[in-house]
Amino acid sequence: MNRFIQVTLALVALLLISGSSYSQESPQAVLQKGNEYYLKGDFDKAVEFYTDYLGSFPQNIDVLNFRGLSYLAMKDYPKAIQDFTSAIGVKRSSSMSYVYRASAYISQNNYPAAKKDCEDALFYDVNNIEAYYMQNFLFLKGGEFERSLKTLEKAIVLEPKSARGYFMKAITYTFQQDTVKIFENVNEGLSWDSTYFQKDTKKDLVFVRYDRFKFAVDLFTKQIQNNPQGYLPYFSRGMIYYMMGNYDMAYDDLKKSLDLNKAPTKLITEATDRLIRACYRVN
Repeated sequence: MNRFIQVTLALVALLLISGSSYSQESPQAVLQKGNEYYLKGDFDKAVEFYTDYLGSFPQNIDVLNFRGLSYLAMKDYPKAIQDFTSAIGVKRSSSMSYVYRASAYISQNNYPAAKKDCEDALFYDVNNIEAYYMQNFLFLKGGEFERSLKTLEKAIVLEPKSARGYFMKAITYTFQQDTVKIFENVNEGLSWDSTYFQKDTKKDLVFVRYDRFKFAVDLFTKQIQNNPQGYLPYFSRGMIYYMMGNYDMAYDDLKKSLDLNKAPTKLITEATDRLIRACYRVN
């Protein structure tokens, strides 16, 4: 038999035996690989493995949500919304699915739909802290600062010894130009747990939160461009960089804010120094 034909037949037989590239792996192994690619930020590959897993278990809410989050990170918002909607279809009370879908709606600038999803998330789980933080983001974008603060108070009740709620309150007060409240809340957050942001590594919201923080960075960067000698925009952006885990950039901005502040109070100096030291501890 012709050598070329032999090789071709052998390859065809191999393909017929092997089937899909994942067919020889257990569903659990496929799912684990999908999660690994998601955490590495390789969302194309994550989608491949999640899709393969869903072929066998199409009603797995967690995997539908994670594939939706992968699409969200890839900015494929219609597919993300479709997956989150499918998860809700499987279990109407899946509170986090509403939060995830709200993130996708925000990315499409569909704020009414996002607000409705946050309300539904809290209807099914009044203790869904991520729904409160999502609401806070929506209130901030809409300039509803008092409602933002009230929402954060509810989050702090659920997570009273974490820096996150206090830092988010500080950010809200930057929009109100309330300098005392900004630095009081930063100090309060650091008093409870200055390492919160390093420990909070829930894989479902890593990339969603990053996008929200990026919005704040862009906002404070514009303020710096408009007022390059103002210390407060540098401090605010440094605080956001710290929350994002960009400690070198946080350190640079925080030091710059100290240099620019010509009349620092004890409160401002103490809060800024403590945040700088927090950056040192993780670098």
